[in-house]
Amino acid sequence: MSGDVQIGIQAEKQQDHEKKLIPTEVSWADLTSLVKQVLATDHLYQKIDTRFIYGELRLSRLNKIYRFTRSSFLHGYMSQWNRYGDFFQDNLAWLAAATVYIALVLTAMQVGLATDALAENKAFQSASYEFAALSILGPLIAISLIIFTFCYMFINNWISTLAYQKKIFNAIQPAQRV
Repeated sequence: MSGDVQIGIQAEKQQDHEKKLIPTEVSWADLTSLVKQVLATDHLYQKIDTRFIYGELRLSRLNKIYRFTRSSFLHGYMSQWNRYGDFFQDNLAWLAAATVYIALVLTAMQVGLATDALAENKAFQSASYEFAALSILGPLIAISLIIFTFCYMFINNWISTLAYQKKIFNAIQPAQRV
């Protein structure tokens, strides 16, 4: 350690002794030995795969692995959305982008139907009709699925919270009775 660091640590050690955070029996040599042991983590990294050290395995990947190896499709290793606002933001953003794209395609089809060549084409009229129906039903189905998923997550989180609350209260109540 450099001299500046040693002086700083010695001053902190003196303050810690005064505030009774560490016993006065702990010497400077003991404290530096402890700091060296805590900071010497090389032995830990030998037991950890390198992909975990460098963050190669992201939460999204862990969630996918967990979903495919377990039977729960909606629950991963850790929840992707820790707030309901994030859930709606993630799911409604792609729906808004899809709606804009659908509007562009419908506009192009409308222009195509205004031309003489495509106005008489039965296949194009049929495709336009089917795409128009899909463009109405698609976002409605998507928003319904998003709301259903939200309700499922909300009720599941609520049940989990109530179970956890019951577990904690059962653990606390016997201690308070004594």
